[in-house]
Amino acid sequence: MGPDLRAGNLQARPRRRNKLFLKLSQLAAVGLLLALSGAGLHLYQRQKYREGVQHRLNGAALTRQGDFEGAHRQLAAAPEEAETYRARAELAVAEGKWLEAAELFRKISVDDEEVNAHVDAAAQERAQALVKEARLSADTARALSLSDQAETLLDQHHARPQQRAAVHFLRATLFERLALRPEAVGELRAALHLDPGHSQARQLLAQWAPPPIAEARMVHRPGSAHRPAAPTVDIPRLQTEPDYPTYKPPDEDLEDMEDGLSKPDPLRSRTGPRSKKRREGWSQ
Repeated sequence: MGPDLRAGNLQARPRRRNKLFLKLSQLAAVGLLLALSGAGLHLYQRQKYREGVQHRLNGAALTRQGDFEGAHRQLAAAPEEAETYRARAELAVAEGKWLEAAELFRKISVDDEEVNAHVDAAAQERAQALVKEARLSADTARALSLSDQAETLLDQHHARPQQRAAVHFLRATLFERLALRPEAVGELRAALHLDPGHSQARQLLAQWAPPPIAEARMVHRPGSAHRPAAPTVDIPRLQTEPDYPTYKPPDEDLEDMEDGLSKPDPLRSRTGPRSKKRREGWSQ
């Protein structure tokens, strides 16, 4: 190999290295761009997901506040996942759309029993939200309307007796605020029927409807003006005429006895009346 050929080979090697380095650099730049793009996309998706979660939370809050139209707009922008289906189902429960709520719950549950349990739980949560809103409301008429809705939901969806008793107690306080004491007492009795251990309802019932005082028995003392009448006893009449023969004096003695009774006789002894003949005999 001549010197010229060696010089050409030495010059070709750096050129190849430069081309290889240039290709590696290009590949690295492309990889970096892809990584940056992927990171940016991930951050974007993450941001969109956070915004969707925020939309779902806003929709659930609007559902509890009763703004159903706003809740629909917020939940439409929420991500398609189980929690979003649950929030939409709760919105359907609040609107009374039970079939739609069941279909939404079926997307996160397969068993019908689980679907019914989800529907009952959502209805009870909605009822509790209505009860809280009624307690904080200064409008008594609106509070009564909210309590009616809560009572209907709890009655239809197998709520615990304590939850239903709490609604009746709330209604009792609202009726008392309107000066409707009989209605308030009825609600308190309904609350105690469901929950006999409700101490507040028992205390208010004792204040608003005390039990009647039993009348004391009258005690008859000797010498009092009000004495009981003595029992009547039938006493048999005594026989005044004897049923045996008796002595009957003669007529003369009867005349003498009549004269003696008409005129007092000083000579009559203590032994009894004397006949007229005996007195004549004594005088002779």
